[in-house]
Amino acid sequence: MKKFIAILLAMLLVIVSAFTFAACNGSNGNDGTIPGKYEDVKIDTAEQKQELSDTITSKIMANLPDDANTDSIQGSDAALYILSETLMGIEQKSTLKFDANLTVDYQDMKSEFKGNVQAEDESKIRFGYSEKNGFEVTGAASATLKGGLEIPRALLTSVTGDEQISGKIAETLKEFDVSTSVYLDKNNLYFDLSQSLVDTLSNFGVDFGDGKIKIPADSGIGDFAPFAIQDSTEEAPSAQEIESEIKSYVESGLELLDRYKIEVAVSTTDGWTLRIKATTDTVKTILEEESVPEEVRSVINKVAKFNKFDFEVYIGFDKTDKISRFSYRIDLDVDVNIQEDSIPDFPIVLSGKVKLTTGSNIQLYSGTITLPDNLGEYQDVRKYIIGY
Repeated sequence: MKKFIAILLAMLLVIVSAFTFAACNGSNGNDGTIPGKYEDVKIDTAEQKQELSDTITSKIMANLPDDANTDSIQGSDAALYILSETLMGIEQKSTLKFDANLTVDYQDMKSEFKGNVQAEDESKIRFGYSEKNGFEVTGAASATLKGGLEIPRALLTSVTGDEQISGKIAETLKEFDVSTSVYLDKNNLYFDLSQSLVDTLSNFGVDFGDGKIKIPADSGIGDFAPFAIQDSTEEAPSAQEIESEIKSYVESGLELLDRYKIEVAVSTTDGWTLRIKATTDTVKTILEEESVPEEVRSVINKVAKFNKFDFEVYIGFDKTDKISRFSYRIDLDVDVNIQEDSIPDFPIVLSGKVKLTTGSNIQLYSGTITLPDNLGEYQDVRKYIIGY
């Protein structure tokens, strides 16, 4: 039964993350958050943990179909059935922004490394299940990546050993604006690469023809969900067993939140929303763990100063306790200072600042998804893999 619950949770996480290309926003907010009036929730005592655990578990259980313990569907099929009945579909929008300004000293060659990257993506995916056809999935997504990375050619040449290749890489990364469309059905994952992306990959010696490629579900490449989970014949558990196992996961999670000083807050604006937030205090607490080797702790404290580290996760339920929204936001500002004696056998002296902000909003989607008519023309990616 534990395997069944693990399959159910893993499929949800993998399917969501598989369609999150970068880290644009929907009605949840404009920065990867869910707006609301949040009040801190204390989980210092066993009673406080128990109360929050019971609340979260009951809300999750309210999302399972009434016949979740049906005897006619078993194992992986039962988990897929529950997944499709619970979510039906999701819509996701994400953004990412990365900035770096570093001084690099490698083999007595001192130079500047500057980077600015922005990414956006949005996707929609629908699930379905029938005893005749099994699990059905349809998805469509688009993603763009643009920016520039200024990497000194001398530094690249010292790594690649080829001035011509290094020059081509430096020129390609100096300024780029690429995009791709992605489609998903039960049999394949399809990629329609923009011409600029095809040209960029070609500069790195990667040839994908006209950019229309597919990865078959049975190719063994990537093992993307839900295709990698087809062989379990474990009997589907009862609703009571599912509730017990989910509660166990929730309780374990709350223990970790308390242990690592992760903040918990709840908003009752327009339903019930849980927010968990990791900060620089969380990083410090993790580094102080006895399980972290002293040499690792020492290196991190030497080379990185976390000016800001905010990692927020939101899970929203509507007024009927149905899961309606999910969001996350990361805001990172780090000063990097790697000297000759900072890391054993590391030949690069590096100093400067790195910033990263990213957010994603996911909500339920019940609309239709129309796939292109020409998916039959997409070439198997293995055609372009040497030796296949």
